[in-house]
Amino acid sequence: MRRIAAGLAVLGIVIIFAAAVAGDAYADGSARFLPPSAEHPFGTDSMGRDILTLIGSGILVSLSVAVPATALSALGGLLLSFGFAGRRFPSAAVIAVSDSMRSLPPIILALFLNALSGPGMAKIVAALSIGNMPSIARMCHARIAVLRTEGPAVAAECMGVSRLGIFIYHILPHLVPYLSAQCVSVFSASILTEASLSYLGCGVPPQLPSLGSMLADARGAVLTHPAIAIWPAAFLLAIGIALELVAKGIDEVSR
Repeated sequence: MRRIAAGLAVLGIVIIFAAAVAGDAYADGSARFLPPSAEHPFGTDSMGRDILTLIGSGILVSLSVAVPATALSALGGLLLSFGFAGRRFPSAAVIAVSDSMRSLPPIILALFLNALSGPGMAKIVAALSIGNMPSIARMCHARIAVLRTEGPAVAAECMGVSRLGIFIYHILPHLVPYLSAQCVSVFSASILTEASLSYLGCGVPPQLPSLGSMLADARGAVLTHPAIAIWPAAFLLAIGIALELVAKGIDEVSR
């Protein structure tokens, strides 16, 4: 529990910080590469934009991608897991399709959608959801295969309880810890994938700030002005460590 509390605390601080400092970072050509000051606590970048404001806005953009992608992945996995709980559900076919989809990483699917019609947040969310859903569905299938044969589920089935009732009362509660850990992993991977795509110029639209695009913009001046790369990288690292602590804590609790 300590790891979960520590991870959530760090993540909460980062989100509150981002919401407090986010805003429109206007470019000012005369204020390029300014050092930290009261007006610009983190300095300015190569276009004269306030780095602090860009980081706050970039974190919120990452969350705007990661939250719906994780929710859709979990919802899709749960819907498939409800099907797995039935006797007549074509489990073998769904497992085969899921395993095939797992061979296509979300970042490759996102690059494909970007090549078709350009960058966009909806395309990243769709790629992340489709790419991560098979892993959640596969995990649910493995757990349900065990839970369906255990006493409570078998007894409820013998008493005539509906399949939906068995799933909600005897299977879903046991899936929650594993599903939570999986969702944290998907959430973390979604943030890193969005940053990676934006670094490559294939992520969110150019007019939206992103930690990945900030790192890409810093490539030409990172040796002379390292702060423009250090700050976005530090916040990505903090988010990654916080989510890793939460995932490890959930794993320990579920054992």
